[in-house]
Amino acid sequence: MKKRILSILLSLALGLAMMPIATGITFANTHEHSYGEYGLCTCGEWNKNLEKWTKWTNTDSLPSLTGNYYLDTDITLTAAWPVSTDTNLCLNGHYIKQTGTNQYVITVSGNAILNIYDCNSTEHYGHIDETTNLWVLDTEKKDNNVSVYGGCITGGNYADGYGAGINIQSGTVSMYGGTICGNRGGTFGGGIYMKPSSGDTCIFNLYGV
Repeated sequence: MKKRILSILLSLALGLAMMPIATGITFANTHEHSYGEYGLCTCGEWNKNLEKWTKWTNTDSLPSLTGNYYLDTDITLTAAWPVSTDTNLCLNGHYIKQTGTNQYVITVSGNAILNIYDCNSTEHYGHIDETTNLWVLDTEKKDNNVSVYGGCITGGNYADGYGAGINIQSGTVSMYGGTICGNRGGTFGGGIYMKPSSGDTCIFNLYGV
């Protein structure tokens, strides 16, 4: 009898422990992100750490307002994404591909801060172009496949000048995840190019584990 009573009490205690406690935090069934000491980004349906992240569903543009965003789909651009306000972006395993002519993929100006994270190891198929020796994104797997895993920034092709993948004119870019690949600058800086104007500062931080 004593064992049965003890079992009931333990069951009640476990049930109470699993109930939400009123702490002023709202636990919503939404996709949220957090990142730790080394910029490792984690995401989950019930993540309750740090700030809320907004799902980005557009397929041909990227945010223009300050905020925390995670990609819900692949992005195909025809012009560079101009970042002039502080932005956190999680690639979430998706690619950002530039298809325009003489276009960067991303430009950073106005002393903005852009933090790039990646929370997914999605496989993207590609191949090495025999003429340019650049990685080129494919829509399907081929015999000469060279895969990239996780989110990637690709397709920049600023042949008339400097930089192609990310062009930092003033500001700071910190990259905690993802890959910059398959970008080509005509003179310098295929992946990253920084050239501040007088009085401005350009910083690029690359982190990894």
